[in-house]
Amino acid sequence: MSDEVEDDEYLSIRELFSERLLRDLILFLSLVVFIISQEWENILLLLFPLISFSYSIFFRLLDENKWRTKFHNSPIVYSPLGSERKHANRFIFSALLLSIILFWFGAESIYHPQLIDNYSLFFLILFFFIYTFTYFWIFIDLWKYCRIKIEVKKEIGPEIKNLEHYSQLFQVLRVNVFKRIIYISLFSFLALNVLNLLLILFLYNGIMPGYNIPLPGTGLEGSEPLRLHFFVYIFLIIPPIISFLLLLMAYKDINKIEIDKLEEVINKIPEKLRLILLEQIKILNNKLIQDLDME
Repeated sequence: MSDEVEDDEYLSIRELFSERLLRDLILFLSLVVFIISQEWENILLLLFPLISFSYSIFFRLLDENKWRTKFHNSPIVYSPLGSERKHANRFIFSALLLSIILFWFGAESIYHPQLIDNYSLFFLILFFFIYTFTYFWIFIDLWKYCRIKIEVKKEIGPEIKNLEHYSQLFQVLRVNVFKRIIYISLFSFLALNVLNLLLILFLYNGIMPGYNIPLPGTGLEGSEPLRLHFFVYIFLIIPPIISFLLLLMAYKDINKIEIDKLEEVINKIPEKLRLILLEQIKILNNKLIQDLDME
């Protein structure tokens, strides 16, 4: 009997994967197969869409399995990272777009190799712009979805029948924190793209050295390999790290629940709903419950 209870505490792989997640996996892996089939000698550029896709999977798993973290008819809507669904959609869009551009560029190197030397600079600028923009994009409307809300959409019991449509927002991302997040994100996005542009211009004008990545069609009609500056993979990891730190900042701020505001909300609701609410808040922040004066 105890073994059955323990098994129920863990989710199987099948339970984790939803239809949306499988759709994203199939689409992205199909593009990856197409890219690999072009026989790239160096596939490191694929790391850009792979990292974006990893972020999309993370947020998709959070979104699709968020209901598992709640009790039945929970009155608390807990979104410390904003809208996980929007984040997932934006990252999967970026990952697919980057993969399509990478596949297209590989195909162009085979069928129109004479054009590669002329357009490789624009490819690198566009490729990096799309990659970095996504990490800024997810913070644009973070203030709208990053919140803790009490919401009763249907009757929990006869004692609170009159609260069938009760809704109360009692914790949102503070304005100064959101401004700090958006300013850091915007500055990082602009700084990385300007710096990348300068390094590419220096590279293609022979001012600084770089290294070559052979394309599938390199050598056809005398076409040259793709040239990259040495900092490209440092730039690869900076946006995910900054985004992680900014999301952590939002998470910590949204969990700094004000005692006075919470007491005011709790005192307005019936006792049964109050007990359910306190039980949920205890899971989120046990110290907060200890500080509450519920006499």
